[in-house]
Amino acid sequence: MAANTNKMATRWIEETEKPAALISYIYRTCQKYFAKELSKYHLGWGHFAVLMAVNEMDGPSQDSIALSRGFDKTMVAKSIILLEKEGFVDRVTDANDRRIKRLYLSDKGKRVLPEIMQV
Repeated sequence: MAANTNKMATRWIEETEKPAALISYIYRTCQKYFAKELSKYHLGWGHFAVLMAVNEMDGPSQDSIALSRGFDKTMVAKSIILLEKEGFVDRVTDANDRRIKRLYLSDKGKRVLPEIMQV
């Protein structure tokens, strides 16, 4: 009975002629999954994306993350505040330009990153 109910609930996917509806459904489903899995780290999707940028780039600034990923500067700033509060990143003043704060994974960030990347 459960298999039949499941089949009925997803029948619209097979019958739809609008790819946008499928894309929207996939996007919402992924967002729910990420929200559930990242909640144990007190992170959301945006925080996760910024954390990955810090990991991939060598000491990026907030502006360089925003520019390279197409993120809003305000979103990046708020995400970094939370990541720093949770102990995932450290801010270090740039030696050449004291106005710039470089971002690096903290020890906790390096330790937890492999788990987070499994998500």
